Amino acid sequence: TIGSKFGGIPLGLPGWHFPTVSLDAMRELMGPAFTIAALCGSYDAKAQGVFTLTSPGFKDGERLAVKNAGNNKTNPNCVGENVSPAFNWANPPADTKSYAILMFDPDRLYRKRPPPTATSTEPTVTFKPAPAPPVVKSNEWDQVFGADKPPPDIDGWYRRLRPTLHQASYYTVPTYYLDPDLYILDYNVAFELIFQNLAGRLRGRHVNWFINRLQNIDAVFEHARQFTDRVIKENRFPFIDLEPIVFDSPGFGRVTFTKVASQLHDGDGRLQGWAVALMIRHLDDWDRFERQLQQRLFLDKLWSIYAGPYDRILRPFPAYVELIQDVTAVLPGKGLCVADLGAGTGNVTEALLKQGQRVYAVESNVGMLDRLAVKTRGSPDVRLVKSSVEYLDCFKDQIFDGVVMVNVLYALDDPLRCLQEAYRILKPGGVLGFSTTHKETSLDALLDAIDQHVKTRSDPEGQLRADYEIVKRVNRDIEVTIARRHSREEYWDYVKTAGFEVTRRTDSTYHDAVMLVHARKKA
Repeated sequence: TIGSKFGGIPLGLPGWHFPTVSLDAMRELMGPAFTIAALCGSYDAKAQGVFTLTSPGFKDGERLAVKNAGNNKTNPNCVGENVSPAFNWANPPADTKSYAILMFDPDRLYRKRPPPTATSTEPTVTFKPAPAPPVVKSNEWDQVFGADKPPPDIDGWYRRLRPTLHQASYYTVPTYYLDPDLYILDYNVAFELIFQNLAGRLRGRHVNWFINRLQNIDAVFEHARQFTDRVIKENRFPFIDLEPIVFDSPGFGRVTFTKVASQLHDGDGRLQGWAVALMIRHLDDWDRFERQLQQRLFLDKLWSIYAGPYDRILRPFPAYVELIQDVTAVLPGKGLCVADLGAGTGNVTEALLKQGQRVYAVESNVGMLDRLAVKTRGSPDVRLVKSSVEYLDCFKDQIFDGVVMVNVLYALDDPLRCLQEAYRILKPGGVLGFSTTHKETSLDALLDAIDQHVKTRSDPEGQLRADYEIVKRVNRDIEVTIARRHSREEYWDYVKTAGFEVTRRTDSTYHDAVMLVHARKKA
């Protein structure tokens, strides 16, 4: 930008000054792309030697004349004559047909209307005035959110966005993630939606398992063999790998993609895995996919945003602490291997660690997992597992002494499957403890009790009150959407159908908001 790169001499006009111009510095900045002045102009110099550019209108490094500024009677800062300085050139690049001068004014970039453009067809000509803007309401541009705000700080990307960019991959095109040996570690929301009949069983499997279920399996396997041969021959992975993918989705019909696999490195350039984005080229039932994707993305983001207020409000709430104690009381001792399914922000995991248990905390939401990781950082007795609790293929059979779930089952599409998975991963004689809302749940008493507790806590800046309002709003939404999908009797039936023996049954607890169950896998 001429004004900022080359300085300027203020002329006493508020908010505006004339830039000085250095042609050499312009060439340095713009290189071969630097061309200035007459569009469709002619030249006589031979297209050889050093390209030179001069102007009789000003000296190199000096400011432009007042007449070279714009002339706009409605703007007291524009007091020029709309006259372009002349430019002379010699030895232009071969086949040059025209020249243009590009001016960038940062003050205009963020104004309400796009800046006018100006062109010159001959040296020393008058610029054409900008065309009149379209007739619109005077405040139409202001109606776009943020249009009246100042531009972002120059370091805004690194300071504000960079720490949060890891979230972006979970809310974008269908994407899955591989370790360096091409085993599938995870996938995002859009991927799970399209591959809903496969997604739950993908974690921990080699990519071959996934390829074997594609409609263009032969072409993909051939590409994989060529990929492997190339890696062996060159003794390195390619940075990027592209190929077509075809899949018949049970929910949306045939979907065709372009696969874009890119390496993921640590700070020292060591390969840590792959991100495999599937760019959708065609999808049979796009409208249905769009509706369901919006709903899934909303719910996933909701839990992430809810995590902070949830923790600040409920973590010290006595009834919540007591509920965690009641659920985990199913465990018969210390030093047990326990799966905390739907671990959320880690409050139950924290309690289990204090009891001396070894914990596998299973959670699918990234925002909640991040908070859980902070709480348990440094503990050798916890492993964080990003997974759906309805599909626990990442765990072998009969490896846990206990499974606990605090207010998780109501949020699942298939609670019976989750209980069957819990039964599978428990050792014979292993125990299960959980709480959940049910068809008769009312949250009135619980929310009133939380409100009263918040009022007893110090809150000089009103943060807790704001947090409570978020907790209340989210829970009211949960109450009318997913909290009442199953009755108490249905949950008892699910527990028995999964193979468990019920050892404790509490129909109502936690201010009458949930039921509580202890059960045991037959020895």
